[in-house]
Amino acid sequence: MTGAEDGTGGLKPECLLKADLSGVFTVGQIEGATDIDVPSIHLNVKNEFMTRLRALAAGASSGRLIFPVIAGAGAGKTHLLYDFWRKTIKAGGYFVPVELPDIQAFWSRSCEAVVECLLSEGSDGISGAVRLVHGMLSTAFFTSLPSTLEELSSWLAKLDGKLPIVQRNLTEKLARIVPGLPPGWQDAARCLVSLCTDDFAVSIPAERWLTRGAVEAEEAARLGLSEPGPGTEKVFFAVNSLMALNGGFTVLVYDQLDASLSDYRNDPGQGDDPEISRPGWEGRVAAGLARCLGQVQSGTRRTLVTATCIGEVWGTLGKEAERLGLTLFSRDTPLQPLTDAAVMEALLAARLKASFAEAPGFVPPYPSYPFPRAFFESTKGLYPREIIRRANDHVEACRKLGKVVEWTPDEGGGGSPPSELDACFAAALLEASGRMPPEKGEELLWLDALTAFLRSFVAERAGSVPAGAALRLLPRVLPKGAVLPIRAEMEYRTGRLSARSLHVWLIPSTDARAFLPRLKVAVTASGISLRNKGSMLAVARSSPPPSSPKAAELYSYFLKNGGVPVMLDPRACALMLALKAVSDRHAGSWEEWAAKARPVSGSGFLKSELDWLMGIWIRRHAPRTAP
Repeated sequence: MTGAEDGTGGLKPECLLKADLSGVFTVGQIEGATDIDVPSIHLNVKNEFMTRLRALAAGASSGRLIFPVIAGAGAGKTHLLYDFWRKTIKAGGYFVPVELPDIQAFWSRSCEAVVECLLSEGSDGISGAVRLVHGMLSTAFFTSLPSTLEELSSWLAKLDGKLPIVQRNLTEKLARIVPGLPPGWQDAARCLVSLCTDDFAVSIPAERWLTRGAVEAEEAARLGLSEPGPGTEKVFFAVNSLMALNGGFTVLVYDQLDASLSDYRNDPGQGDDPEISRPGWEGRVAAGLARCLGQVQSGTRRTLVTATCIGEVWGTLGKEAERLGLTLFSRDTPLQPLTDAAVMEALLAARLKASFAEAPGFVPPYPSYPFPRAFFESTKGLYPREIIRRANDHVEACRKLGKVVEWTPDEGGGGSPPSELDACFAAALLEASGRMPPEKGEELLWLDALTAFLRSFVAERAGSVPAGAALRLLPRVLPKGAVLPIRAEMEYRTGRLSARSLHVWLIPSTDARAFLPRLKVAVTASGISLRNKGSMLAVARSSPPPSSPKAAELYSYFLKNGGVPVMLDPRACALMLALKAVSDRHAGSWEEWAAKARPVSGSGFLKSELDWLMGIWIRRHAPRTAP
């Protein structure tokens, strides 16, 4: 490496500490990818998607073939989804991404993703559910609707005793006007209207029915439902049909299908199921996935179904679909490695731009500094993640040197020794001292920090998980609108049919208007109840909940159903941020370090809850009452 000849004496490395060069993104982060998207990457696929989107927005039915995006790890599939999301929202559609870690959860995950979308708030603060109810009311020719969506949202929230009347009038009118709606649509319509109210006694059970396909009998009676437990598959098609009313359309994305197959391939608990253990089980799983995708494509209305996976999995699915006589899969749409140096420069310059903004008075000699054209010539033919990883190796070398120097062709790679990670962790702890989640903003930072904390726990326990069991951090899903929920879900499975799940949420809000929707979604998404012994919801806060009557009512509901309040103190926050820093800077070796250093096990934060997950703490927290 040689110093830059720009007369600056080397840019202080602090400005590169915030450079996001980890190169790994999940679908739950695409809303934060605005500033690092490069429009010219995978342009042919983006153009093909736009052609289909225009047809859908113009009124085309769902009879088009599934649109697959095929590529290996690090090819930019998730960043491509950012482009799909942005264009769908701009066109006025619903964007529903589904991460599918397990084929058995196909329909429940699909329903959860749809509800995630409907609870999202747009830039105007109006949720997708309010927009959908507006579409239903408009289709049914309600003549006394509020004139604006904001007024409609307020009107729906305060329906109270008028709710049954609105539900009955809506379903009666739609039944006369819209023929051919699938079974269960009346109940779905009732729950969607209930979802928009401020009455937790109906909105929480309504959300549970929409995501889990069942509620208790007394809750069904309260909602006016004809069937308390139709199942998630029936609910999915019922809600989708209502989303298509009044010009509505949906882009439904099944992201990383390979995860659902590899889970079966690698799960040590597969021996618990003789049907799966017999020869050919992987083909049967692929056939089941192909059938589900076929049902989605043929049964949805005004919906473009997109799927992302690696080529091997798509080949397996294609063969099973052909064997089953399904003709719903279009030709492959593979993502190609990058070969244009200018495009590669733009990719890295977008990542570095924010860091340069942190160095007032410094103007880089070129946008991709300190990576000259020679760097991109050397990385031609690689996918985006590998290019970014190699750039990150150079940034790490600059940090060790204490100044920024240009990349040269004679550089090599290599892992980071444990002593270096210890020093990085100690420095990051000191730097993060005293930081706490703010009332608003930095959601992505704290989401990554919580994820790093739980990933470290998985690494620490990996060697002690018994044969036939599996501990994992489940994939994150798309955030709700402009505000990213700070949450993660862990699962400990001791057999294919025996699992515990721990849901962890950080909700720092002290304002009731921000606190209420987050806690409400947390309660519903976790599925906690006194009857559900396999799910725990831990909500971490540094202060008591807001004192408004509605906040107290919902918090009491949370506690009575087994919810666990957790104290979020500065030490825990510093630990999470430090683990994020180590994972960002040492992506290839930090989990091995965590397994030896065991920073989570020694912290005490979430100890009881993680012990419960692993079966060490068998008894659940007793139901509590609000303070």
